[in-house]
Order: sequence, then C-alpha cells, then structure tokens
Amino acid sequence: MIKFNKPVDFLESRLKQIPRYNTGNEKEALMLEDDEDFITIFNTLCPDSPVKPINEYEAIIFIFKAREISVSDIIEGVKECDNCNMVNNFQIDITKFYKFDRIVHEDGWEEECDIHSVKIPEKFKNIPIGVFEKIEDIMDEEEIDKLVVKDYHKIRELINDINLNIFNNVGEFKCIKCKEINSIHILPQSIISRTSLKGIFNEIFSLSFYSNNSIKEVEKLYPFERNIYLGLAKEKVENPANQLKSLF
Repeated sequence: MIKFNKPVDFLESRLKQIPRYNTGNEKEALMLEDDEDFITIFNTLCPDSPVKPINEYEAIIFIFKAREISVSDIIEGVKECDNCNMVNNFQIDITKFYKFDRIVHEDGWEEECDIHSVKIPEKFKNIPIGVFEKIEDIMDEEEIDKLVVKDYHKIRELINDINLNIFNNVGEFKCIKCKEINSIHILPQSIISRTSLKGIFNEIFSLSFYSNNSIKEVEKLYPFERNIYLGLAKEKVENPANQLKSLF
C-alpha cells in the first residue's frame, strides 16, 4: 500500500518530480525492442528519477511528461486524412494527454476542468487521484476488509473512471482539404525522440565533429539543447564568413 499525504495532489506532485532525460538516455531508449514494456522504457529514459512508476499506466504518463520537458511539448508529424487521403502536416500538444480536460456528468454534459476540479465522493475522500489498477494499490488489507461489497465495487468503478479521465493519448487534427477531424493514437515509443535511432547517431557525430566536444559530452546534452546546438553548427558550416564577422 502507498501512503498519501494529499490525495488529490498525488499524481500532480509526482509529475513535478520527473527529470529531463539526456541524449545518451534518449539513444538507449530508442535501442530498446519495439515490444518493450513502458516501465522499462521510462527507467531507461530517466534512470535517476526520484519517482518510479507504480504500473505501466503511470509509466506512460511519466514518459509523456519526460518528453515534454526534455524535447518539446509539441509532436509534429505527417498523416493521410482518413476521409480524403490528403497528406497533412500536424502538430499536437501532448500536455493534454496527462491532465484532466473534462468531467462527464450524469446527464452527459462535459465540463472543462483541471486536476483539482475532480470530485472524490466524501465517503472515499482518502482515495488519491492517480493511475491505479486495483484497490490493493491504494488500500491495505485491513481497510479493504472493512468495506461492504457495494463500496468495494464503487471504489473499483471510481478507480476506472479516474483512469479513463486522467489519460487520453488520442490527438486530433483537421484536414486542410476536406476539413474533417482525424484522430491519431499517440504511442509512447513514437514520442521519445523527434528523430530516429539512425538520426540521433548522425546528430551526435555531427556535433562532436563540428565542435570541441567528445561524444560522451554531447550525450550529456538534453535533446532540446542538442537541437539548438545543431542549428548553430549548421549556421556555422553554411555561413562561415558571418561567423568570423561576429567575432569582431
């Protein structure tokens, strides 16, 4: 069982502790097998993280958060429209994938909200907002034994409802031709890096070749830092005269 101080802030406080991952960790994660479990992926990306995922569901959220602060909060890609086959460039904000963005009321009305707006019934006020799989994750045996069957099933439903609301990794874009809304299922493996494994090796080599840094030093860079330095290196190669002028 996990002990909680502030039930409602449980997930939010854990997300705040997720560290950035560096280029070396990014490379190691890209080298994992395609069917690797999400806990292993996260632990490879952030081996020194002060918080570890309690299950695969939470690991997915942690991966998205780590990607946001290490690379960018925007995913860019290309996809054919499901309706007219027009090729679209899309951008999706991944921060919405692990934040509450709605509450569906009993009458079907949807309300925009954030994590603090989620209502936990007073009777179950000690149940935290998180991504748990079963009651045993949040209650000890003695507490569970005190529950009547009705409450047991109610807590199971509550855990399931919170999980459904807390994470939705389906992005959307509007087709530039037919204006239809397209859905994209975003997988954690696809967002770790903005490039491929071959691409990251090329970038590491390029930076070490055009700078005085070793490969190990380049691998210590955060992905967003690497991207900035790649831009500067490209500018230096393409406009060497301008670089010399800037020195005087």
